[in-house]
Amino acid sequence: MENRKQIIQLSEKSSDSLLVNNYLSNKIKTVDQARKAKVPTLAAMSRTVQDGRAFGKEEVVRQIVKWLIELNEMMDLNKPMTNAQILMTAQMIMEDYYYLKSTDLALFFTKIIKGEFGEMYESLSITKIMSWLAIYSEERMNIGAQEARMKHDKIISKETDVPRYSNK
Repeated sequence: MENRKQIIQLSEKSSDSLLVNNYLSNKIKTVDQARKAKVPTLAAMSRTVQDGRAFGKEEVVRQIVKWLIELNEMMDLNKPMTNAQILMTAQMIMEDYYYLKSTDLALFFTKIIKGEFGEMYESLSITKIMSWLAIYSEERMNIGAQEARMKHDKIISKETDVPRYSNK
C-alpha cells in the first residue's frame, strides 16, 4: 500500500508535461513512426541501468502514471479516474503492452486527446483506456505484419527473377 502512495505522490509532483514534450519533440504522427522510433520498449526500459542503478519496472509504471494523470487533467472530465484507477491502469499497461515504446504511448494518448477513439462522454475509465490500447496495438501489429509480408514478397520476387537453366 505504501508503495502505491509513493508512486502517486511522485507522479503528481512532476512539473514537466510528458505528453506535450514528447509530442512536440518527436513529431511522431503515425503508428508506423512510433513503432520504428529508435527508443526502447517498456520492457527494455524496465531493465535499463541509469546512473548506476536499474531503471526498473516501478519507474516505468511511474512514468505511465504521470502520463495518465496528465491525460486525466487535460480532458476536463466530469468523472475523472481516481488515483487507484490510474495506478492499476499503468500497471496493466506495463504488464500487457510491455512491447510498446514510449513513442507508442505518446501517440496513443495524443490520439485520445484528439478524439480519434471516439466520444468519452466526459469520463475516463480503465476499460476505455485498455480497449482503446487494444485497438491501437492491433493497428500496430497489422502494420508490422504488412511490412513483413512486403519484405517477404520482395525476397520471393527476386528469387523468381533469377534465370533457371534446365538440363534439356
